[in-house]
Amino acid sequence: MQSTMTATRAPAGKWVIAGTVVLGSFVSVMDISIVNVAMPQMISTFGVSLDAITWVAVAYSISEIILVTMSAWLSRLLGRKRFFVMSFMVFTAASILCGLARSLEMMIVARILQGIGGGGLIPVAQAIMLETFPEEERGMAMAIYSMGITVAPAVGPIVGGWLTDQYGWPWIFYINLPLGILGTVLSIVVLSDPPHMQRGLARIDVIGIVLLAVGLTALQLVLERGERENWFDSSFIVWMTVLTLVTLAVLVVWELITEEPVINLRLLKNIPFTSGSILALLFGITLFGSTFMLPLFLQRLQGYSVMDSGLVQLPRTLIMLVVTPIIGRLYNYMDSRLLISIGVALMMWGYIDMSGFNLETSFMRMLPGFLLTGAGMSLGALGDSYAFN
Repeated sequence: MQSTMTATRAPAGKWVIAGTVVLGSFVSVMDISIVNVAMPQMISTFGVSLDAITWVAVAYSISEIILVTMSAWLSRLLGRKRFFVMSFMVFTAASILCGLARSLEMMIVARILQGIGGGGLIPVAQAIMLETFPEEERGMAMAIYSMGITVAPAVGPIVGGWLTDQYGWPWIFYINLPLGILGTVLSIVVLSDPPHMQRGLARIDVIGIVLLAVGLTALQLVLERGERENWFDSSFIVWMTVLTLVTLAVLVVWELITEEPVINLRLLKNIPFTSGSILALLFGITLFGSTFMLPLFLQRLQGYSVMDSGLVQLPRTLIMLVVTPIIGRLYNYMDSRLLISIGVALMMWGYIDMSGFNLETSFMRMLPGFLLTGAGMSLGALGDSYAFN
């Protein structure tokens, strides 16, 4: 009933609100993958190694992960609309700084700021979608949201490849300027806070924020540098692992005993929420892992141009555009657990097929893997919806 009332009084219509928040998620997720196709060109511009240039992606991921985790807390502190608008503004301004960067150090700082802005857009967008649409329309609403977050990383290499070939890599960031301005203006005009969000917090969980930032940063460093440092043969990796385990363990204990935690771990008592969160984690690992590795494989090992490497991956995007609206319709008539299971099975089949890629693999040999993983991603993205319903 609450959802229906919220949708009815939406100031600019529920579909305008949907378009606004999906735009925010789309640009945030797209910027994870759009840089991947331009990394070889950035290596030449900055005069650094492949290992060093990966920090362009890692810096964005670390800051975005931290802000995604803190988004519910920040929404309560600032108000959801204000937080969303501020996130859009920070993301847009940081995108300009990324395009202007002429050193790796400046690029990393700008990408951290961009991740801070982007990290607030994804979870808030999902919350707004769920509150805007009544229960009978949530299947299609979440299908549209899922389309945004699944198509974005697939579109990123194509858009990034074309912009890099035609205008140079800075334009993969400048493209965010008109989108960011549009999103900011629409957010100011059409969004509003529900009554339960229009309040502040009695205290700021400083200890929780510090533990979260240190723990997730250390974890990201272990995962990003572990293989190159030969894992636990490296004292650096050993110390980062210890730091990760200690800080995250203390974080769990602290968040369970504090009154207004930055992360409400008590929600994990809800089994559907926990199951959906695990599915979303697995979905994210496979989706973003493949969108990072495929452009490097296609460009550096198979000799594709930046633009062509994006076009090779286009079938995965197209199958998502076809399947996602169908899933939105089926969501109201089929058990979501069955749909998610089919999606996971298709993704596994596709990635097993892709594991056989080598230097001699042709486009037609790659096509089944792209189609299977694309269709599976569209179904697997329902894990987020399952978690929140």
